[in-house]
Amino acid sequence: MDSQSDHRITADLGRNWVWIPDWQDCPSGDDWETVGRQVHFQRRFRVAIASVVPSSSPSVLRLSADTRYKLSVNGKRACIGPARGFHSQWYYDTVDIGPFLKGGENVIDIVVIRYYPGLNAAVPFPRCRRPGLTVLGSIGGEDLSTGGIDTAWQACLIRQVSYPFKPFWDIFLNVFEDVRPCYGLQSDRWVRPLDYRCRPFAGSINDWDLYPRMIPLAEESSCVLKCVRDSQGHVDSQQWRDFFLGRNTRPLTLLANSTHRVELEFETHSTAFIRLVAQRPKWPGSKVKLTYSEAYETLPRPKKAAPQKHDRTRRDGNALVGPSDTYTFTGGSNNLDGDDDSVSETESYEPFFWKAFRFIVFQ
Repeated sequence: MDSQSDHRITADLGRNWVWIPDWQDCPSGDDWETVGRQVHFQRRFRVAIASVVPSSSPSVLRLSADTRYKLSVNGKRACIGPARGFHSQWYYDTVDIGPFLKGGENVIDIVVIRYYPGLNAAVPFPRCRRPGLTVLGSIGGEDLSTGGIDTAWQACLIRQVSYPFKPFWDIFLNVFEDVRPCYGLQSDRWVRPLDYRCRPFAGSINDWDLYPRMIPLAEESSCVLKCVRDSQGHVDSQQWRDFFLGRNTRPLTLLANSTHRVELEFETHSTAFIRLVAQRPKWPGSKVKLTYSEAYETLPRPKKAAPQKHDRTRRDGNALVGPSDTYTFTGGSNNLDGDDDSVSETESYEPFFWKAFRFIVFQ
């Protein structure tokens, strides 16, 4: 790509920055306990079957966001970005979504997490003075860019997901979630995004000086479960092993008001996205906690000294500790995606960020 093409792309992206109206870019009211919020953007469009047949011309979107985005097409994760930058060198990604398209109606979902500026939290994530999402591209003759007064994009605030301020195990990253139903709050009200109308004139300076991504997009492969180390509850360890190792294709049923704890070991220390799918409960309130750990540790931890790990896979006399994500099922009420999902038979949860672990405690 030549420099003129780069300049044209960055100029077009710079004109397409949008965000939801009535946004408060700081903790306030019911937001006091979180260091950021998620906003869900969605675009529906139709393509002819001929447009999705593999060809030499990819179906490309270029996009960026402040602070981070996760792109999904027809329910399948396509990309997470942008690469880490700073205000004078903010990166955009070029993503071929062709492999995810189908003939007929398609849905693009982009969830953006905005960390509030001015807080001593989420330290590794630079952010500019205001949030935003920008998308540039067209597929099958349909413009999928954000920006403009007639945009077909819609957006909604996700109030259910919070990122606690300085929890014990996550005082630096702030990437671990606490997800709870928000009764009576209109998290699922779609609105038209607000066009920032970023134009380089009259002495104004854009918040984001955009550059193409300089490192390759991440590649993904399956994360291999090795074994179930221990389980507590009315389901025995063998049933959990058969379930998690794919030996039993039937769903695993957990009794009402029961408590379970399962320790999972993976083949290698991994960085992976975690996704939980369950039959939608009739009533809200069931809770799952996922704790990520790299080793069995000797407890209690010594004060002002390094943790005692020794043989990291030895369980006898040791314990798994680490940061965690907590998800409370919404049951018959709406899911997190902004749609009326009450008729869906399943309820799913995928934390925004990938996690690093050798062991997972499933509670």
